[in-house]
Amino acid sequence: MRMKHNDWMSLWIVEVHQISFQLTQMGVSVDDEEIILVLTMGLPPSYQTFIGTLENVDNLTLNYVTIAFSMKNPASLAAFRLPILLAEQWRTKLVMSL
Repeated sequence: MRMKHNDWMSLWIVEVHQISFQLTQMGVSVDDEEIILVLTMGLPPSYQTFIGTLENVDNLTLNYVTIAFSMKNPASLAAFRLPILLAEQWRTKLVMSL
């Protein structure tokens, strides 16, 4: 799974969260670390320096990564803030109900 070169970062985040949610609905356990790996490893090479800065963060969380990526392009964050939050809330509720 790869982010298309012309896609907005927030669209990429929503896409990864949607797939995570779908997998969870099918009974597949998807932890935050796996989502972080998909988010970072699916980015184009132009993001390598940005990804490198995340390696220096102690206790890296999915929420931190999502916000950091979204802030890289504030216009895309504004357009997709609600879907990102909804995907995160649904995923959390589903995991807690299992």
